[in-house]
Amino acid sequence: MLRREPAAIIGSVMDSNAPISPDRLSANLRAVVEALPDNASGTPNGRQWTHVVDDSLRRTNTAVLLAGLAVVMLASRLPFISQTLYYWDSVHFALALENFDIARHQPHPPGYILFVALGYVANRLFADVNHAYIAIGIGAAMLGAVAMYRLGVEAFDRETGLAAALLLGFSPMLWFYSEIGALYGVEPALVIVVLLLCLRARKGQVSAVYAGALALGLVGGIRQTTLVFLFPLWLYAVWPRRVGAGLSPSLSPTWGGETEPSLNASLTRGRGQWSVARIAIPLSRLGKGGRGARHFRHLFLSLMLLGFTVLAWLIPLLVLAGGPEIYFRELAALNRLDAMQTSIVYCGIGVLPKNILYVVAGLLNGLQAGAILYVLWLLRLFPYRSSVASDSPAEPSLPGGSSAVGGSTQTRQHQGLGGWFVALSLLPATCFFVFDHLGQLGYTAILLPVLILYLPPLARSFVADLAGRVARQKPFGLDRLDVRRGTTVVIGLVLALYVVGFLAAHFPISRWGIEEKNERWAEVDRVVQSMQPEDTVLLTDLEDLDSFRHLFYYCPDYHIYVVDAGTGRAVGWRFEGYHRVSNYGFSDIPKPRQRIELEAAIANVLVFDEDLAQLAAGWREVKRWDLPEQRTIYQLAPPEGVDRVVAIGFDRGLMEPVLED
Repeated sequence: MLRREPAAIIGSVMDSNAPISPDRLSANLRAVVEALPDNASGTPNGRQWTHVVDDSLRRTNTAVLLAGLAVVMLASRLPFISQTLYYWDSVHFALALENFDIARHQPHPPGYILFVALGYVANRLFADVNHAYIAIGIGAAMLGAVAMYRLGVEAFDRETGLAAALLLGFSPMLWFYSEIGALYGVEPALVIVVLLLCLRARKGQVSAVYAGALALGLVGGIRQTTLVFLFPLWLYAVWPRRVGAGLSPSLSPTWGGETEPSLNASLTRGRGQWSVARIAIPLSRLGKGGRGARHFRHLFLSLMLLGFTVLAWLIPLLVLAGGPEIYFRELAALNRLDAMQTSIVYCGIGVLPKNILYVVAGLLNGLQAGAILYVLWLLRLFPYRSSVASDSPAEPSLPGGSSAVGGSTQTRQHQGLGGWFVALSLLPATCFFVFDHLGQLGYTAILLPVLILYLPPLARSFVADLAGRVARQKPFGLDRLDVRRGTTVVIGLVLALYVVGFLAAHFPISRWGIEEKNERWAEVDRVVQSMQPEDTVLLTDLEDLDSFRHLFYYCPDYHIYVVDAGTGRAVGWRFEGYHRVSNYGFSDIPKPRQRIELEAAIANVLVFDEDLAQLAAGWREVKRWDLPEQRTIYQLAPPEGVDRVVAIGFDRGLMEPVLED
């Protein structure tokens, strides 16, 4: 074979005026290495080094793609970040940076100690505590997109990984939570990392067994329930299993994205072969009496690593909480209060429809347009296809799939995560939400990574089924539908609807909701600051603890009281706050007290709840301010001829002024 000299090839590349594309660069580099002279053994050096060039370019392209995903996540979030702590949990986490106190819900149980620690570090970089937590949320969005791409590649193919990463990043719910610094925006990224490591462990990567244990333990320090929900999946991924027949050579992905030969490649069926996540080693390598011992050793050691990781954050958490007794008392109190509202133990099975509908509402908020594909599939309007024959007119080549070359039929198998893997990813959390407690729609964010990962394969299956119908029925003169392009259109349409849903929809979980909250609390700050702290008291309703926690944080110079008026009667006040010190807590909720004894006579009362304002008797309404989010502030003053009041009474179920003697 006549070869060109390497120098001549390089010169031709440098002299060319055509732009250098990645494909052209790859072809030229391959030509250079193939032009290298043969070595002493007569083997062409080009053959030895061509795969090195390909691997290097592949890794470079992947790195550029992942960096691009991270930049897209960052750029899409910076313009819309919240300017105020969005909800009461946000205030809890902000207060925790000043004084970590579980009993006063700074933060609330079970503690989230590593999330608070991340907030502490971020707060050193960003002076505003709200922006510090938002920075964590945006960082999690970037990590989530990158990890989802890797998960999609290893479960399906590159196109699925890219599509799933974009769908995850632009899911309106997850986009929203990353803009407000909520823990619900961080949790999906952590879940994806654990899923990826569990998948690698399941495929036979020993390092992933230990990395997964470490990651799961750290995730538990950020959100404790995530550790509980994902532990069954991790245990399933690392549990030793007997190897069956038909082990075929395979390649197992490593941390860097390279591939390494799997131990399965050298094995045949036989007795005494055991595996940790499909890693099989003959009995002869274990020694006498050591049947399966090495694999159970991996399980035992990884369990120990998980336990030590949990203890590394649990012990400091118990110390900061004031000891195990206080910690578990506060945890039990909050769990009991939550369960009394939604658990079948307290409410009976009649609460199940409500809980199920709330779970569905959370998933619909997360999937939105993508949920249509799941609905169509559940209605059996199209089958899910795990493999596609590329030369079939009904099922042309899939995104990332093989194509028919030279008239041959090639089929690419898209195995996904596996049925048990998916079930253990979703069922523990879902069962908890349905049977025990689902406090906010954001709880369902833990379910979204797996569901979003399967959106591209579902879209591909939908288009493939549609292509089969077109090939058979030939509507409008069409005889063929390109599955790859059709899938791209479907995914692109879902993405477009995601973007529109976040940017234009008037829903609380959207950009509009963030702007409404910003405007509301900017107006609250303006109104409150127009009053003198020594002349003014702020009152909120027990049913509106959101307002109490925000006022407690943003208006520390004012006396704030929480009045129990949930029964249509002002039965008394329970919580108070001043200078960010309060008696707020759930383990020992104060009984309603019938009188607010003021330290000094006041001239103004600002009421932040309409129901409470309607129970005011004997007051003179001076002014009211209508706020965004359908909220109103009422300014009350003593009756005509009286300048100040010395107390506020609730003796008759009304909120009445107590005048000066």
